[in-house]
Amino acid sequence: MLTQLSSKDNLAERFDECLPEPLRGKFVVSGITNRTLLLLCPSASLATRFRFDQDRILKSLQMRIGANQVTEIVVKIRPGVIKAKKEQRAREEQRKVSNTQSPEERLNKVLERLDSHSNTQTEKKD
Repeated sequence: MLTQLSSKDNLAERFDECLPEPLRGKFVVSGITNRTLLLLCPSASLATRFRFDQDRILKSLQMRIGANQVTEIVVKIRPGVIKAKKEQRAREEQRKVSNTQSPEERLNKVLERLDSHSNTQTEKKD
C-alpha cells in the first residue's frame, strides 16, 4: 500500500508538471484503470479548460511516464476535492510529526487540546 501511495504521489507530480500554470494544483489524481487516468476536479469550468489542452497534456504525460501507461484521461467533477486533499495531507503531516514526538510530548498536546475544549464548553454555558 505504501508503494501504491508513493507511486500515486509520483504520478500526481508528473501530471501536475504537464499542466499549464493556471491549472496546476487544481486536479487530484484518483488513479489509473485500464490505462485510463482518472482525475477529479472541483468545477466544470476547470474541466472544460482542461479539455482544451487534453491532447497536449496526455502526450506530455506519456513522455514522462511511458506511452503504454496512460492512453486516455477522464475528468470527473467533485466539488470540494481540493480542500479534502489538503486536509488529508495536513493530517498525514501531523501523523509524521506525532511519530517523531516523545510520549510525554504527545501527552502534553492531548492535555492542551482537552483543556482548550473544556474552556470552550465552559464559555458556552456562561
